[in-house]
Amino acid sequence: MDALALTPVQHALVGHFFALALGAHLVGLVYFLANAPRVAPRYRVGTVLSVAVMVASGYLFARLGASWDEAFTQVDGRVVGTGKPFDGGLRYVNWLVTVPVLLVQSLYAFDLARDRVLRLRTVLMASGVLMVLAGYVGQLRAGTDDAWLLGWGAAGTVPFVVLLVVLLPLLRGARTTLPPSAGTTAGHLAWVVLLSWGLYPVAYLVPAVSASATGVVVAQGLFTAADVGSKVLYGILLAKVLRLRSAADGYGPAREPADGAVGPAPEHEPYPDRQEAQR
Repeated sequence: MDALALTPVQHALVGHFFALALGAHLVGLVYFLANAPRVAPRYRVGTVLSVAVMVASGYLFARLGASWDEAFTQVDGRVVGTGKPFDGGLRYVNWLVTVPVLLVQSLYAFDLARDRVLRLRTVLMASGVLMVLAGYVGQLRAGTDDAWLLGWGAAGTVPFVVLLVVLLPLLRGARTTLPPSAGTTAGHLAWVVLLSWGLYPVAYLVPAVSASATGVVVAQGLFTAADVGSKVLYGILLAKVLRLRSAADGYGPAREPADGAVGPAPEHEPYPDRQEAQR
């Protein structure tokens, strides 16, 4: 990548991707810290894990931005490599830590038997790690060896499909096991997982289609959009599921006005989801 010549606009655009993602993760961090007390203790680990993901992923984008700036310099109106390569592999190192966390934190929203939780956790974490490792090895020759890139991409597709087959039905089936509002939000969460995670393989394959400066911009944009969707948006919706579950269980702080609502706190009023769930 460092051998490519970019226009100043292309270089700035990728830098802005990283800055935007860093800002989104900082906002997410504040959101999760502020809302953690509104989630009942039995579900709160799910929100705490979102805090950890924001810190780890936010640090990633700070490092990516610094590496991007150090890898290029402007000469005669073009942005060319300085000889210090852009360390895009940092994404995979970060995913190796955050992906297993993302995959298991949704389990805290459900009332599952302990043995089933252990099975799901093992399958999801193993699939996530294998997928990331295959992608890491594949990207080492991105833009120079398409057969290598595609071969390891195919290898990583197997655990990718496994985790989707396990996770998506769990989220979509929540309508029948969770209070109505929480179940509906969990269904939305399934779409966020499908759409945002679906961007990763597309971004991974971009170098095989276009090993150019434009391809670099497109790949970095897709990877960044996928990270924001799969971590920040995913975490916000999961936090809402956990809060709604907390409220349905009668946890007072979860029943305070939320989402900008103004009015008296409804701690002493019947909770709609609880009434519907009892019918």
